Amino acid sequence: MSNLLSKMDEREKAIEQYEYSLTIDDRFDMTYMSLGDAYMRSNELDKAKEAYLKAVEINPRLADVHSVLAYIYGTEEDYESAIAETNLVLELTRNQRQQYTSYKNLAVYYQQLGQMQEAVEAAQNALALAPESEQGSLRAWITQMAEGGVAPESELLVQQFLSEGEVALNNKQWVAAEQAYKKALNLNPNLVVAHSALSFVYAQQGRLEEAEAENLIVLAAVPDDYATIKNLAIIYRELKRYDQALQYARRALESPEATAEEKAQWQTFISDVESRPGG
Repeated sequence: MSNLLSKMDEREKAIEQYEYSLTIDDRFDMTYMSLGDAYMRSNELDKAKEAYLKAVEINPRLADVHSVLAYIYGTEEDYESAIAETNLVLELTRNQRQQYTSYKNLAVYYQQLGQMQEAVEAAQNALALAPESEQGSLRAWITQMAEGGVAPESELLVQQFLSEGEVALNNKQWVAAEQAYKKALNLNPNLVVAHSALSFVYAQQGRLEEAEAENLIVLAAVPDDYATIKNLAIIYRELKRYDQALQYARRALESPEATAEEKAQWQTFISDVESRPGG
């Protein structure tokens, strides 16, 4: 309880500081963005939206802010505004993961409005950007929309929970992120993206055994996933399970996805682990 109160107090102080900063300079977009983030962490969505709208009024090219605004409009069931914000994200971002998530969200918003052709097109665009581990579920969703006109309510809920989890993750709301991803997994236990996100949430909280378990689930589905192999090497080093740390570090070193710089870092990592007692 004391830890929770401390975090609440920190959030309130941050909000006070940002609001004070705006009395000095009310035309700095990053202050409004930070204020919006603080309100998101407090789950005050109306105040967050107000701050984010000021941020994009000053600087319309803030893709991350448009993305969170789309999420807020989605929670309000204002799907037309959510679509408009998501399309702005797609115009502005070059981040493939953000593009993929945006197209998935568009498919959900269009389906909620009954615009099935647009929903299918958005989902197909998402499929073109999807990680291998998520392509199967996306194809099934596209087939359901194309053949039956609608995807099951459970699929819409899955996408909603994944979107909630991503927003919480971006705002370092670990508890909210965990809850959202677990809700998604209750509907579809094979969601690799949710297991991967949970592994990150647990690692950030120092819950390394739980992070290990989630990473192993991801690796069972996608055996050569470089990010997961990296995560496991680091987790095992922190757990002082050096044999396993070396096993995964060597796999990371040999991965075709590792850049020359990363390979040098893995060589250093391996030398460091080998020098430790029991390494």
